[in-house]
Amino acid sequence: MKTFRITLVSFLFITACQLQQVKRHDDLKQQSSIAADSHASDVKNTPKHLTPSVNRVAANELSDNQLVTETAIQKPASKEVFRIESGNRRVVVPLTDAASRKLLSRKIPGIEWVEQSVDTRTILKIHFENDLITYANTDRYFTSGIRFDLQAEWLAVSSFQKLMIPYKRKAFVSYNLSMVQNMYTPTDTRVAPELHDNRPYSSVLYFGFRKTVADPLRKLILSSEFNLGYIGPYSLGSSLQTMVHKTFPTNDKPLGWESQINSDIILNYSVQAQKALVNKENLTLLADLDAEAGTLYTNAGAGLQLQAGKAEPVFGLTSTEKLPEIEYYFFAKTDISFVAYNALLQGGVFNQDNVFTLEQNEIQRVVGKVEAGIHFKYKGIGMEIAQHYISPEYKGGLWHKWGRMSLIFKL
Repeated sequence: MKTFRITLVSFLFITACQLQQVKRHDDLKQQSSIAADSHASDVKNTPKHLTPSVNRVAANELSDNQLVTETAIQKPASKEVFRIESGNRRVVVPLTDAASRKLLSRKIPGIEWVEQSVDTRTILKIHFENDLITYANTDRYFTSGIRFDLQAEWLAVSSFQKLMIPYKRKAFVSYNLSMVQNMYTPTDTRVAPELHDNRPYSSVLYFGFRKTVADPLRKLILSSEFNLGYIGPYSLGSSLQTMVHKTFPTNDKPLGWESQINSDIILNYSVQAQKALVNKENLTLLADLDAEAGTLYTNAGAGLQLQAGKAEPVFGLTSTEKLPEIEYYFFAKTDISFVAYNALLQGGVFNQDNVFTLEQNEIQRVVGKVEAGIHFKYKGIGMEIAQHYISPEYKGGLWHKWGRMSLIFKL
C-alpha cells in the first residue's frame, strides 16, 4: 500500500510539471499570434503603391533546451505561409509594410520584426543616348545607346534578389530590371581605323538586376546591381549604326566595324553607397562611393549628386507625406573613377582573339565624369534631358560629350 501511495504521488507530480510546460508554450504561441494579427491589421491600410510580403531569413542556431515558437505570416497575394523558428536569441526578420507611416519595430519573445517597405509602383523608363544630342554634335567614342529600366513589385521575389546586398534595418526598397545596348567607335568613322592611338570599335548588350535601399533614419542609399550579357558582333552595334547612317543621307557609312572587339561574356557586379550631406525639402546633396568588378569593368570611384526642385522624398515617404502630383527639378552628378580594367578598350577576359585593342599602359587610370540635366513629371508620366561629359579614357584621347533623353511611364 505504501508503494502504491509513493507511485501515485510521483505520477501526479510529473503530470503537473508537464501541464505547466504546455501552458508556458501556449502562452508564447498566443503572444506570437497577437503580433501577427497586429501586422495583418496594419496591412489593410497599405497604400495602393505598396504591398505586404515576407522575406525569409535563416534563424540563429538553437540549443536543444531552447523552446521553439511558431509564427504564421500570410501574404495576401500569394497565400504563402512562412514558419519562423526561434528561441531566446534575437532574430531579425525583414518585412515589407505600409510606407504611409513611420517605420516601426515589433517585438515578441525572441523575435524582432524589422519593417522594410517595398515600392510596388510599376515604372518604365526608356533612355536614349547619342553624341548627336549635344550643342556641337560629334560621332566618336560612346556614340549611341539605349536602355530600358523596369521597376516592378514582382522582382522582389526573383532569384536574382538573393545576389543583392542584404540590408537588415528599417528602409524603403525598390527593384529594377534593365536591358542596355551601347556602341563605341574610333575618333572618325568616315575612314578605316589605323589600329593604333585610337579607340577600337566595340558594342555591348546586357541585362541588369538592381536593388536600391533608402534608409530614412541614417539618410543612406545603398544600391547593388548584377549585369549579364555579351560584348562583340552579336550585340548588334555594327548593324544598328550602319542602318542609322544609311537612313540619313548626310551621314557616311561607318568604316571599320570588322575590327571590333570580338565576342565575350559580360559578368559584372556593382555597388554604390550614397550619404546625404544636405537633405531639405527642395534641395538634396549626396556624397557617393561606388565600385564594380567583372569582365566588363573593374573600377572604383567617388562623387557628388545635387538635386534642386520639387520631387518625391529621396529617402522614401514619412507618415504624413504623399507622392507629389507634379515634379520638376535640376540635377547634376560628378564622379572620379580609378580604372583597373575596361573590356571596351582592352578586349574581353576569356577571348583574346582581337584585331585591335589597347594595352594596359595606354589606359588612363583616372577618368572624370559629369552629368547635368532637368527632370519633369506629371501624374507618373515624365521626361529627363541631360548632358554628359567625360575626360579622355586612353592616353592621347579627347574629351567627349553626349546627350540623353529619357521617357518615364507609370504603368
